[in-house]
Amino acid sequence: MTFISLDKIVKNILLRRRYPLHYYIEFLVYAKDGLATIAKDDEILAGRYKVLPLNDNHAIEIPTDYIDYTSVSARIGQYLQPLVEDNALNLVPNYDSDFVIQPYSSGVATDTATQQYNGYLSPYWWVANWNVYGENLGRQFGGVGVNSDTFKINKARNEIKINENLDVTEIVLEYVSNGMDADSATQIDWYAKDCLEAYCMWQFKENNRTYSASEAELERQKYINQRQILRAELSDLTITKLKRIVQKNSIGVKY
Repeated sequence: MTFISLDKIVKNILLRRRYPLHYYIEFLVYAKDGLATIAKDDEILAGRYKVLPLNDNHAIEIPTDYIDYTSVSARIGQYLQPLVEDNALNLVPNYDSDFVIQPYSSGVATDTATQQYNGYLSPYWWVANWNVYGENLGRQFGGVGVNSDTFKINKARNEIKINENLDVTEIVLEYVSNGMDADSATQIDWYAKDCLEAYCMWQFKENNRTYSASEAELERQKYINQRQILRAELSDLTITKLKRIVQKNSIGVKY
């Protein structure tokens, strides 16, 4: 997949339309707004990620251009360990008497000696889980497990809460951006180039008093056509899929 920056798109418009460079900022604003409009329905932005530090509530702040996450991960060496969303995770901070956030206790023994005594070294384990031949029967039910690789979205505080048993200081967030914080270096899918140029020209004539309403409407129709072409290019439909759709919705008739 090839990407192109907004800077190249804007300069390409100015050169082909023979507009002076002092229109650069105006067209860059149109390109940014067009990117935000198109990105709502079509994935034309390059994958964005940020390495975010954990705050006092063991959470990361959601970026201002965030729409939805694609993955929330912890860095382990050169690898990323994906975390799992858990709706049961407590979002309420644990304040002490001085209103200082304190970590929650999981309620499960974490030291090795206590775990061994409660599990393998307790008399119940040997009586109930082994037969007279010394064979393990299993059957240990009701154990409390501890999941540390979990998170939950906290919309009220605009943050992503990370399980406090996960001993990390930063989280890698990969997400879909709305394009509102885009700049000239922002990379987008090459397929969206013509569509974004058409949007810029439509907005330029729409907001310029030297052009008539009919000229602006003509540019809008060009943008709509390019938007349809973009959706067709980004679609994953193939001839085989189209045949399956027709066959699935066809009804045989006997004569």
